[in-house]
Amino acid sequence: LIFFAPASLRRMHAQAAPVVAELVDKLGEVAGAGAVETYFFEELLSIELVGVLNLGHRFNGIKAGQYPLVLQSLRLVDRLFLGRAMNNKWREQEKETDTMAFDVSKGVLAACFQASLDGAKTEAGKERTDSAALIWRDQKLTETEMVNQLTGFMAGVGNS
Repeated sequence: LIFFAPASLRRMHAQAAPVVAELVDKLGEVAGAGAVETYFFEELLSIELVGVLNLGHRFNGIKAGQYPLVLQSLRLVDRLFLGRAMNNKWREQEKETDTMAFDVSKGVLAACFQASLDGAKTEAGKERTDSAALIWRDQKLTETEMVNQLTGFMAGVGNS
């Protein structure tokens, strides 16, 4: 319920407004005088908002006009993880390249989560208002518990 309190909504608005403004500017730049397909940009907006509101991190996918590495990694990990869950023989049947890609992508996500956690633990992190920083300060989780929280959250994002 904390996320729906007026103070929390104001905090989220302050964090999200620059991201939305960046999207509007990018759409204007890309569209010019013609139409533009917005689905791609909606995905970029979604992951950017996840980064800002929950991890205290910008991925800059909107500015770059391409999927950030963390989103590509999340999709790959999610796809392979779900495939593994549906196949009891995945260890014998999975291609070696898929296993390597899974491990590399998992490392990208873990590094992102660790950077968010490390930032929350600094003096400057005491001023952060993203979910990762708030959870770290308020719930006093261990680093492992915190990374597990972020992993579970991002898995939910990947499924949506």
